[in-house]
Amino acid sequence: MNVGSDKLQSPDASGLFGADIGFYTAGGKGRIYYSYQKMSGESDHNDKKAIDTDVSLHLISADYIFRADKTINPFIGAHVGYMIADSKGDGYGSYKQSGELLGVQAGVAWRMSDHFTAEMGARHSATQSKEQEAWSGSNTKSELNSITSFYMSANYRF
Repeated sequence: MNVGSDKLQSPDASGLFGADIGFYTAGGKGRIYYSYQKMSGESDHNDKKAIDTDVSLHLISADYIFRADKTINPFIGAHVGYMIADSKGDGYGSYKQSGELLGVQAGVAWRMSDHFTAEMGARHSATQSKEQEAWSGSNTKSELNSITSFYMSANYRF
């Protein structure tokens, strides 16, 4: 993100919340689900907090699950969705961006029982925006190109 001639650091994640709902395919080798992910972060400039960014993601994902009949299940997948981002900073104004995104995810799940699993993984999403948007109150332009998140979750299967 560029502000005038100053370069800000990429936001550091300071909060993450998410929820998924979906279904497994017959045989358990795949899954399709809707995800809501809400995260917030801060960008620093000269070692001071400069920008707060809140991002919401609405995703439709599909994963292929390796070793579906075993206790440890690695997986890979892809997703499409919609992003809403809102950034604000003292002296910088505010910036809003929304639009479509595409991405991939990978991870590993540990099946503890027929109904409970623990999972950890990474998700990378790239925005499909082609234009930079102006910050309110300035002629500075910026754009959020991609989002990468690492997560751990507990899951319940009906």
